[in-house]
Amino acid sequence: MHDYLFINAFFEEEFHSSLSLLHYITKHPVSLQLHYLSLLLAQHQTALLAFPIDQSYAEILKKQDIAPAPYKLLAEELPVHTHIHSWGSSLALQAWAKERSLLYTMPSWDLVRRIHAKDFVATHTTRLLGSSILSSHDALDTWLEKQQGPCVLKTPLLAAGRGHLLLSKETKRQQAHDLFTNHGLLIAEPWVDRILDFSTQWELPAQGSPIYLGATICENTKHGGYLGSVVGPESILFGSYLPFVTEHLIHAKALLTHIQALGFFGSIGFDAFIYRTLDGPCLQPIVELNARKTMGWVALQLHKQHPWSAAPFLRIRYTADPCTCPLLPRKIFMNSSFCHLPKTLSWESFAFNPQER
Repeated sequence: MHDYLFINAFFEEEFHSSLSLLHYITKHPVSLQLHYLSLLLAQHQTALLAFPIDQSYAEILKKQDIAPAPYKLLAEELPVHTHIHSWGSSLALQAWAKERSLLYTMPSWDLVRRIHAKDFVATHTTRLLGSSILSSHDALDTWLEKQQGPCVLKTPLLAAGRGHLLLSKETKRQQAHDLFTNHGLLIAEPWVDRILDFSTQWELPAQGSPIYLGATICENTKHGGYLGSVVGPESILFGSYLPFVTEHLIHAKALLTHIQALGFFGSIGFDAFIYRTLDGPCLQPIVELNARKTMGWVALQLHKQHPWSAAPFLRIRYTADPCTCPLLPRKIFMNSSFCHLPKTLSWESFAFNPQER
């Protein structure tokens, strides 16, 4: 059996369109660049790429003592009994594999869509106090009238970092109604003062117990946009907040049991946060579920697999800033010319001081 790893970072795009595998990869620069993560994360697998790596990128990895995994191109013929593994379920990858008589298994796409949608978590877990699932314009108006401060509206199925509308007193109400008109359902939450964002990563087999891979701290902008992930010994990483992580794990395992009973299997990431209240820090056990691998998973895998994993703590960031430790190519040769990319994934190992949090 030959195993290949393919990173379909365009996962959420397939909820809204039906394109070929190559079209999805090249549709957005981030998807194109992130699919080279397979070079860094394949263990007993071969990376599956759309385009070959540039020599300058290979040299950059070599300077960091990173030996990229062997790779094959989508256009090449793959051996019989090849088994494809992916970032998340993909109808495009399933069709591509079927055309070539390759093995690729995934849950029902309707189920993937159902549990990845933000209203699934809002329905099956403890919701943030004051939050609501809004299914009509009247319900939206009623909920907005009750809000004393900033709030956020989320659409059910859009990629991470998109589909959120942060509302303040100055924001026109029409924006909220336009968002509802476009999506037909909104998850509405009051904006809270977050102390710490974190995630846990899991592998859910078709049968048997969920496999816990680890927890990471999520570094976000003040508006909740993803900046990076930090991984290391959890007792030190979370310090006095570790009991909140333990509480989160109870909620996560209960939800995983339910999801497994529905027939889902594969990678899952949960997002959670700790926030301030008048009574002290409080946990929102699960705020989002990703029915795929995540950047938290990437951080955990990099920490295990590469030379700098000996360092206690690792931070990864997806950044446009100049960096000395880039992990992804900034240019990719495709269609007889170079595609230049604005950002790269970078890493740094460091001594973590919980007091700096």
